[in-house]
Amino acid sequence: GHARGDALYLKLSDIEGDLDVMVRCARNLGNDINPGGKPYYEHGGDVETFWQNFRGSRPIFFMNQTYVRERHALIQRIVAEDEAKYGSRYPLSTTKSSTTSIPMTLD
Repeated sequence: GHARGDALYLKLSDIEGDLDVMVRCARNLGNDINPGGKPYYEHGGDVETFWQNFRGSRPIFFMNQTYVRERHALIQRIVAEDEAKYGSRYPLSTTKSSTTSIPMTLD
């Protein structure tokens, strides 16, 4: 079973804060859509510059942009399938096209 007994009946973003970060990042919703939620890194589309300036540890696989794109696409598909089946906290038509996300939380 799940630590949260009602998890099977909740929207992905409502189960836990980190899952909400994943949903917002995968759907490129930004931080403003949930002001009380955990923030995640955003940048203007230049991933290489972002990583060059990033101070902190990161998984070695994040240096392989093919891996990053493919894993992000996989998470996007998983989130889309889950939200199609169980619903979403956020409108399904909402996107934030001018900003690209980096899938890492700010702690």
